[in-house]
Amino acid sequence: MMYIYLIINILLYFFLFWRQKKRLGFNHYVLLITLYLFVSICCLFFFDFVKKGGGSHDFLFSDRNVVLTLWPFIYIFLCFYLLSSPYRKRKPDFYDDYKYTKVIASLFVFCSFFYFLIFSSKILSNITSGDWANVYNDFYLDRQTYSNLFEHIVMLLCMYLKIPALVIFFYYLTTKDCSYIFKALLLFSLLLFSASRMIVSASRSFMFMDIISFVAVYLFFKPQIDKKLIKKINAVILAIVSSILLLVFLVTSSRWGQFGEDAVWGSFLYYFGHSFLVFNYGIVDTIKSFGNGLFFLNGLPGLPPPPTEAMQGTHFEPMFPTMIGVMYRDFGPIFTILISFLFPKILEFFYKINKNRLDLAEIMIYFYFFIDLAVGVFYLNSSILNWIILSGLFILLKFSKSIFISSRKI
Repeated sequence: MMYIYLIINILLYFFLFWRQKKRLGFNHYVLLITLYLFVSICCLFFFDFVKKGGGSHDFLFSDRNVVLTLWPFIYIFLCFYLLSSPYRKRKPDFYDDYKYTKVIASLFVFCSFFYFLIFSSKILSNITSGDWANVYNDFYLDRQTYSNLFEHIVMLLCMYLKIPALVIFFYYLTTKDCSYIFKALLLFSLLLFSASRMIVSASRSFMFMDIISFVAVYLFFKPQIDKKLIKKINAVILAIVSSILLLVFLVTSSRWGQFGEDAVWGSFLYYFGHSFLVFNYGIVDTIKSFGNGLFFLNGLPGLPPPPTEAMQGTHFEPMFPTMIGVMYRDFGPIFTILISFLFPKILEFFYKINKNRLDLAEIMIYFYFFIDLAVGVFYLNSSILNWIILSGLFILLKFSKSIFISSRKI
């Protein structure tokens, strides 16, 4: 019966994919559905892998007596459908002052090169060693990778300006105002930052986010890009994705290869297939004490930790319970549904105020929430601190733009 539940879970996303693909074509929203469909398929394979005793190591799944029910799969699908509603609507248009966007793009170019210089010695040593397991462990044991305030600011600017820089790059591909040299420089800086961060951290999550963000922004602007250029872009994307997947394979083999081929395959299935299982078996089935917002507010001073049961689950510690799973253990089943319904409505309200035309600051929020939903198939990518920084950057972009345009009129 549990296999039937897993197949129903796949069919939910397949029918949504089929309907939206027919209505919208393969756009960034359909890409998002494709991701959830892929993970639901991996969930079936991973469940079968666990039940048949594949992978004799606890890191794959600590409890092999998994008992699944249908309702949690339907619950995740319903919340996903509600949260993703802004992307089912008509795609908003992007507009902004060309000279202002060039200033922001130039800032990102500078920061990305400085980021590379900061970590150049570490990048070289990580590549020459090839010991990605230790690279990963060292990075997450010592998260403070900057040595002074200036380096910290550069790192934050790179991280939070990456989406605006991506938007600007593909926007420039739709216009002839920008020179080919600057477009190439901006693309190189985007790739340089992504590659540097991947090599420094050996994190598959960063690799995944970079692929999704690059392809999603491309699909957003694709209808406005010259058809002759699209073939070249597709070739570049294929090369980038292939390179990243190769690095993912190397990282996975380095981290789990010592346990044998079975463990490498199990690690792949675990990474892409276990999040729905964690939500179904470990959170929904027995958790009664919720975090009351403490997960989302994590990082703010003076707050107590979330309740132990909500933190650990009832069968094992749920590290990747999906975005909806984190919301569920924080706010409970009813408030999670309410948030899934209300938060997208707030975004849609702002789109209507702007008559569905977004500037750089607004489209940054549009795509950051999109990335949150994409990563949300595994876990909740953002906390209150992320959104505070993002809100500050939103205000800064709006304020700096008004000053920049006003100064040109004087």
